[in-house]
Amino acid sequence: MSTRHNIKAGLMTSLASITTGNGYDITVKEITDKSESLTDLKHYSTPLITVLFLGDETQLVNDGNNYLYSWDITLAGVVNGRNESDLHENISKLISSLKKYIHDTTPTGVHTNLTGIQFLTSRLSFLNTTNQVAGSDVDVRLIYYVSGGDF
Repeated sequence: MSTRHNIKAGLMTSLASITTGNGYDITVKEITDKSESLTDLKHYSTPLITVLFLGDETQLVNDGNNYLYSWDITLAGVVNGRNESDLHENISKLISSLKKYIHDTTPTGVHTNLTGIQFLTSRLSFLNTTNQVAGSDVDVRLIYYVSGGDF
């Protein structure tokens, strides 16, 4: 398997550590890499994190044998709530938990080639009081290296 694939798998596994028992504001119930429509979200337990690997990586350094890359991803979170106040509170807890995860996580604990996880930005992506769900996007930059041809 490629380094990129292994980093993706490691990140998705590591995100499961976001629980109140581990000191976070919320416990994530599901993690996926599948982007779903609002109507399809009912098939998932919330809070849910969808890991969106949207683009190609950017090569930062190349010394002929070792390569350093940055890879921007989005952690799209979905929560439910009984009313608008609940939705705002729960989405704030999820964003806060994702920021804490990014700050506290040792990159090599996710994957040995991962050297950095950087918070870029967060935003409310939708609030739907009819379906009692809200979503946020947290943009993250992963910094990783590969040696030789193991991309």
